[in-house]
Amino acid sequence: MKKSDFLDQLRLEVGMVYDHAKNKEDFFLKVLYTIYQKLDDNFVITVYSPLNSEFKRNYVLGKRRKEAEDWLGFISLCEMRYSVLLKKNKNQVIFAPVHYIGTLEYIISICAYDNQYNFTQQDIDFVDELTRFIEVKRASYCNKNDNSF
Repeated sequence: MKKSDFLDQLRLEVGMVYDHAKNKEDFFLKVLYTIYQKLDDNFVITVYSPLNSEFKRNYVLGKRRKEAEDWLGFISLCEMRYSVLLKKNKNQVIFAPVHYIGTLEYIISICAYDNQYNFTQQDIDFVDELTRFIEVKRASYCNKNDNSF
């Protein structure tokens, strides 16, 4: 399957999550799990949240590897509202910020190990669309007075 077709399929499946989520936490986790289900064992999705001047790991989908710690020094770049792509040897990571009312709330980390999948601008565009979708839909839960997350 071509990358563009793969990403279009992910868009479609992620788009349907909102209709089945119970609250904003359920929505957020279902989005991540929907993506994770389409990836192989060489991927890990991790969610971090800012805590004082550090980042706390909230969720991990996949088997974390020691190499994941190598990237954490760059995670603060996401405070600038931009996704960041880093590559080292055969490993890659995209850090994507999720904001709420102008404040950094989470950073989604998507790691690809062993160079089985090459991240490109298409992937960064997809991740940027994904984080925007999450921000907009999570805000709609807040409008429904859902304070569960």
